[in-house]
Amino acid sequence: MTRPALLMAMLLAGASLSAQQPLFRSAVSVVRVDVLATDGGRPIPGLTAADFSVQDNGAEQAVTSVSGDVEPLDVLFAFDRSASTRGDTIIRLRESAGALLDALDTDDRAGLLTFNHMFQLPVPIGPAAAVKAALAGIEPEGSTAILDASAVALAMTATSNRRTLVLLFTDGVDTLSWLPEATVLEAARASEAVLYAVTLPERRG
Repeated sequence: MTRPALLMAMLLAGASLSAQQPLFRSAVSVVRVDVLATDGGRPIPGLTAADFSVQDNGAEQAVTSVSGDVEPLDVLFAFDRSASTRGDTIIRLRESAGALLDALDTDDRAGLLTFNHMFQLPVPIGPAAAVKAALAGIEPEGSTAILDASAVALAMTATSNRRTLVLLFTDGVDTLSWLPEATVLEAARASEAVLYAVTLPERRG
């Protein structure tokens, strides 16, 4: 290649590079938030996106739509079967879980995850009646890993395409978890499932 031809090739290559524009990609995550808005215990009808304010770590988030439709619900009962729940505690936890099962609609489904220092899934998500029967057979033993159980329950519901609720039934005494609280809180924030803990206050007298 002669010198003029080499110079022309370099100039053309430079022009080709300068014509390429940087390519940026962005994505928007849409997160569903289940909200119960009541006035005196009664649901408030007719609410719109303008009636809600959502913040994430102090940053205001855009509320794009509000739906008042009633959708079927999946409920995963994460039930503490450690030794500390023996006696009156396990009875009261069973009664609380049973009351919630009775309140489910016919289109709702339920599953049961039991935990102590290990995890078992005696009832996968399905008809709620199977959970009530399995609760009666729980025998408390072993240590308690509440944080680990919460993370397992959230992971189990990650692929659900229905509204999902995780109910953690426990006496509230964690003695064995490996996972730090911050890790479980981050998993809860990233999950579309709603996580509630059902604990029992100590009885006095």
